[in-house]
Amino acid sequence: MNRSHTPHRLQTTLTPAQEAVALVLRKILLVSIDDLLAVVREFLNADVSRSVLDRCLRRHGVASLRDLQGCDHWPQHKAFRAYEPGYLHVDVKYLPQMADETFATLPVCGD
Repeated sequence: MNRSHTPHRLQTTLTPAQEAVALVLRKILLVSIDDLLAVVREFLNADVSRSVLDRCLRRHGVASLRDLQGCDHWPQHKAFRAYEPGYLHVDVKYLPQMADETFATLPVCGD
């Protein structure tokens, strides 16, 4: 007889009450799993692993921060502007001067 090899009861180090607190923290604070793991280890259960917490969040449907926050908070990506062939677009970024540097000018062509 072919039976499933998956366990019938999940082994977890979190009690149902601890899971409920972790889920509420995730929904209210909207923190990453690593930040949530630090809080859970500090205040709820020091023996919980990242994978156990991740499985818990997935099981209850709160694993994705993007889904919790909604699409309005994430920046919309724009397509690059279409230029004619032969056109070169250059972005210039001026970096701040470091405290140990002196002001120096670049040599100009022809000097």
